[in-house]
Amino acid sequence: YPVPNGYSDVDLVGLNPRTGDAVAVEVKGWHNEPLTMSTFTSWPNLLNFANDTATAAIQSILGERPFRRILVVSRLGSGSGDAVRAYLSQHHVEVIDFPAVLTRLMADANTNKNADSDAEHLLRIYGYLAPVSE
Repeated sequence: YPVPNGYSDVDLVGLNPRTGDAVAVEVKGWHNEPLTMSTFTSWPNLLNFANDTATAAIQSILGERPFRRILVVSRLGSGSGDAVRAYLSQHHVEVIDFPAVLTRLMADANTNKNADSDAEHLLRIYGYLAPVSE
């Protein structure tokens, strides 16, 4: 099927069936390049998933319900996290880095049953070797 305008700038749209909370997510790995304020100058399309076209595409899935926009990046540049968060907040975008994602996955790994995959085994082992603190 042809992809309508706006969809290509959104990696994931999710809806929590229990709470009704909705989210639109854009993931940028950049092979461990940090997100800094200069990133927005060199990559002006970075926030395309927050533009009107992407918003219309998201609403075609979620309807008119409110949703959070989350940008997932490899890591925030040292010393620039507050400035980046403030800039993104002006665009109604939250940011999460991969270390935070991995920390949450390790914390949520169920150790009371057999792991279902090699990835889950790895998260458990790493979580055991380097316990996460919240």
